[in-house]
Amino acid sequence: MHDSRLSRVVRIVCLLFVLPLTPTPPVRAQEQVRYGDAAVQVADLYTAGSGTPVLVLLTGGGWIRDDTALARPWASTVQAAGVTVLVPHYTLGAPDAARADIVQAVSFAAQLPSRGRLTLGGHSAGAHLAATVGLDPPRDLDGLLLLSGIYDLPGAVQDGGMAAWLVQQALGDDPAAWQAQSPLARVHTAAPPTWMVHGATDREVSPERATTFATRLRDAGTLVSLSLLRDADHMELPYIVLRQHRRELLQFLNTGQLPAGS
Repeated sequence: MHDSRLSRVVRIVCLLFVLPLTPTPPVRAQEQVRYGDAAVQVADLYTAGSGTPVLVLLTGGGWIRDDTALARPWASTVQAAGVTVLVPHYTLGAPDAARADIVQAVSFAAQLPSRGRLTLGGHSAGAHLAATVGLDPPRDLDGLLLLSGIYDLPGAVQDGGMAAWLVQQALGDDPAAWQAQSPLARVHTAAPPTWMVHGATDREVSPERATTFATRLRDAGTLVSLSLLRDADHMELPYIVLRQHRRELLQFLNTGQLPAGS
């Protein structure tokens, strides 16, 4: 059972980042950079040029898998549209250490020369980490882009399925640990403007949980838009955003303007 579920995680992550896109030549070749001194603190940088907005993009993988190369098709496409993308590695199996890595990566991105707006984004477990960092935001962070995120860890375990298994693999069986690591439980003050996108048919992470988190953010004073995409499941959603909502994505990354949502 353990092996079959791990294989499914690998399949989900791989499918997420290799779903077909219209080929777009990169503006510049991807390069690897160090954003800190720790061994894990390296990142793939897709530079779109001076003055462009910057997206720090956190890959998913259930807090137990990290392969930034799988993000290359998505990041290259966004780069070609005029957005610099930084895809950092981060510590696995330890969300507190991962958050420290991500804060360091955001600080590195903030120092890129002549940059535009700075957004922190992620998918699935990456969106969970982006949300927790965004709820105590680094000074220079302008926005959050949260795709198919896991915001209520006890709720995910209660719902069952793959998300429940991943929470338990990464954090053990202590409900207090799940609660402590839940973005839903960390909402106390306003976060930066936040665009949440979730699949209305997501079978891995409940869209109702995303709706609850959006409401909690809004009640705390965050400017937030939640887009529930019909017929989008957990794996496909990042590419559906690129194919069907590219204008809204680029507008948010460039100007911070949130699309209409629920």
